[in-house]
Amino acid sequence: MIISRDLLFGFSTNHFEKKDGHYLNKDVFYSYEQLKKKANADGFDLKIASSFRNFERQLIIWNEKFSGKRPCLDEHEVPVDVSSLSSTKKFF
Repeated sequence: MIISRDLLFGFSTNHFEKKDGHYLNKDVFYSYEQLKKKANADGFDLKIASSFRNFERQLIIWNEKFSGKRPCLDEHEVPVDVSSLSSTKKFF
C-alpha cells in the first residue's frame, strides 16, 4: 500500500467514514457496525473513545499540551508538570 503525504499527515479524510463524530477507516467500518450491534444486543452501549484526528485538530491538542493548557500524563496516567520541563524534554 502506498501512503500519500496527505494521508500520512492527516490532511485527507478520503479513506474514512464518519460515525458518531469519529472517523473510522473504511476497511473496519463494517466490522465496527457489526460489533456495535452485537454489543447493543448484549446490553452494552459501545462508543468510540478516540479516533483519527486531522492535522489541525492534532496541532491544537499538541499546542495545548506543550503550553500546559491540557494535561500530559506519564506512562502511569499521572499528570506531568510540563512547566518544569525544557522545550526539548517536552518532545519526549
